[in-house]
Amino acid sequence: MKTLALPLALLTTTLALSPPVQAAGSLTRTFVSSAGSDSNPCTVTQPCATFAAAYNAVASEGIVAALDPGKYGPLTITGPVTIDGNGWAAITAPTNNVQGIGIAINAGPNDNVILRGLLVDGAGQPNTWGINFTSGALLAVIDCVVRNMTITGLNFGSSASTLQTLSVSDSYIISSITGISVAANSSGNVTASIDRTVMINNDQGGLVVSAAYGGGAATAAVTDSVSVGNQSGFAVETIAPSTATLTVTRSQAIGNETGWLANGTNATMFVAQSSVTGGTYAFQASSSAVINSYGDNYITNAAHIGSLTPVSKQ
Repeated sequence: MKTLALPLALLTTTLALSPPVQAAGSLTRTFVSSAGSDSNPCTVTQPCATFAAAYNAVASEGIVAALDPGKYGPLTITGPVTIDGNGWAAITAPTNNVQGIGIAINAGPNDNVILRGLLVDGAGQPNTWGINFTSGALLAVIDCVVRNMTITGLNFGSSASTLQTLSVSDSYIISSITGISVAANSSGNVTASIDRTVMINNDQGGLVVSAAYGGGAATAAVTDSVSVGNQSGFAVETIAPSTATLTVTRSQAIGNETGWLANGTNATMFVAQSSVTGGTYAFQASSSAVINSYGDNYITNAAHIGSLTPVSKQ
């Protein structure tokens, strides 16, 4: 049986990468194709073969687009860019004894990175991460699938002193150790929005929001999403003095060992219009954590640890 306690050190891991360097290219749009070559200029008529080559050829805040189905990764992003896979581009995380990352994002404090229509696959190889964010202003993940990572599917781990924001929508995070990890690891605050997203069969948690050590706050909201077959469906954890808050609205936790989990001083969850069914525990509130319920949720399994705190609608 999986253990209930979530290893905060694993969930808040942030990998150190080299300092950000902007992409050096001059084209506002570059392209990749399964028939392309990295010796090409990455134009629509002469596309490159990899996202890495096309990214190096694109200007700051440019767009890199996939013209047809193919495998185009892995990729390291150090500046503002949109990577548009158009729903048919795949990236395989490399096998590495230390860290194999499909998409690594180590951008500047004002840089926005948008990932759309991508499949990122770890193929179950050791030490693989799907999308790993360590710095930047904003990461938007839209209509993506991340699967089969042996560490974390989507790791949004901030070690900055400035605000960093994550937005995930219409995506699937499948079969990793942790599905989505949102972590404030320093003095900077982290905000996250998870919308219309499904997290399936992740060994630790589907969505885990945490804050540790540095005093920063992690604030996240999940809406219209589903967490299925994970150790915890939706979780929030802290190490004092940091604070973390997770709001779950119109979302389902199905067949997780624990549907809603809050652990640690200053860890707070709000749940509204949501349901928990199946699994071992409907919810767990421990170590002074609080789970607030607006009284309009649906819970079908009676077992739980701790209690829900009723709050009034406004």
